[in-house]
Amino acid sequence: MSWFGIIFSILAFFAGFIIAQKRMSNEFGSLKEIKEKFNQWYSKLDVVKDELEKTTQKRAILDASLKQKQTLLEQLKTQTADLQKMETQRETIEQSFSELPSKQKAIEDLEETIEDLKSELSLYTDMESYVDYGFYPLPTYGEATSGAYNEQLKSIRQEQKEMLRDATAYTAPYDIEITGNAVHDKKLLKNQGHLLISVFNSECDYLISKVSSKNYEATITRIEKLAESLEKRLISLEIGISLDYVELKMQECAVYYQYICQKAAESEEQREIRAQIREEASAEREIEKAIRDSEKEEDILQQAMTKVRKEMAYASAEQKLRYEFQLEELTERLAQAEFRRERALSMAQQTKRGFVYVISNIGSFGEDIYKIGMTRRLEPLDRVKELSSASVPFPFDVHAMIYSEDAPALEKRLHNHFDLASVNKVNSRKEFFELTLSEIRDYVEDAGLKTRWTMAADATDYRQSLLILEQQIELSA
Repeated sequence: MSWFGIIFSILAFFAGFIIAQKRMSNEFGSLKEIKEKFNQWYSKLDVVKDELEKTTQKRAILDASLKQKQTLLEQLKTQTADLQKMETQRETIEQSFSELPSKQKAIEDLEETIEDLKSELSLYTDMESYVDYGFYPLPTYGEATSGAYNEQLKSIRQEQKEMLRDATAYTAPYDIEITGNAVHDKKLLKNQGHLLISVFNSECDYLISKVSSKNYEATITRIEKLAESLEKRLISLEIGISLDYVELKMQECAVYYQYICQKAAESEEQREIRAQIREEASAEREIEKAIRDSEKEEDILQQAMTKVRKEMAYASAEQKLRYEFQLEELTERLAQAEFRRERALSMAQQTKRGFVYVISNIGSFGEDIYKIGMTRRLEPLDRVKELSSASVPFPFDVHAMIYSEDAPALEKRLHNHFDLASVNKVNSRKEFFELTLSEIRDYVEDAGLKTRWTMAADATDYRQSLLILEQQIELSA
């Protein structure tokens, strides 16, 4: 090979090397550019990953919030259904309560009609049989009376008893021949006279026991005609009932009739007392309702605030602002509810309004023993029912329910005034006093206090017990 060839080969080698190096340099630059682009895309991928993670977290928070709200919604639906049910029950109860007075009035009217019909029927139908029981100081119907009426009846019956003892209740001829035997004839007249008065007494007692405002005049006439009818049956023996004795029976009927009228008036007074109690208690019920409603509203608001605070823990800045606004609103409403409750509670605690009651228990403590007490009950008669528990054999009778804006002060005032009449001189809290009901009434009225008074105690259980005891004694005699 020539030198020219060698040189050409060397030049060709260097030329190829230079070309290859240049090509490699170009390719290396492209590779570097690709690497830079790759790094850029890789950085963007990290950003996307971060955004994806944040989005996933937000979705989890939103899902949890949605689940809580769905749970709260279900609870609210349940509470709403319960409230609607309670509202329906309340309306039903109020409707029933509003109908009570009319139903009670209808029952009372029916009972009065039944009693009137029974009285009229007993007056105008013949008795099936007569009971020869002799003469008693006071008939069975007289046991139901009390006070002045009872004393008047006893006085009239005592006059009748004296006429029977003096043999002036009936008239009979001094000398009459019936069988020809003077001794036998005299005994016969005496027996017939006793029988005449016995029958007259039995029928009069029955008629008087059935007297009412509708048959009083008819009863007086019936007593008069009864005497005439019985005398006609013994006209042949010339035996008759003394006019004075018949007049005493009419007086007896008149006194018992006055008692019946007074008792009817007192029953009306008792109804008015109960109406007064219900009216005054309505204000107390409103206070209690306000307290219950406020407490219930507070519970609901506090639960709502708890829910909002829990949701704020996972909320964004924008959402937190909205939750903070809700919290402020709920807090304000809660403060208002608490204020209403405290105000109602303060009224209930500070009020001194109530009732001072005057009650008696003849069967347990005897006549002219009265308890003067005080209650703030919405239904003060509930307190009387408690006192009529198993600790005493007979229930108490209510004579007066005195409403007062300061019931404790009025009770103390009455206790101090009647201190000398206190039964228990050691423990004044026993509240029993030995005095007449008129003394209590006069003092209360002189003090300018207005109320209704029932002067006669029913003492139904006690009086019925006495009748049963009397019957048991008669059967065992």
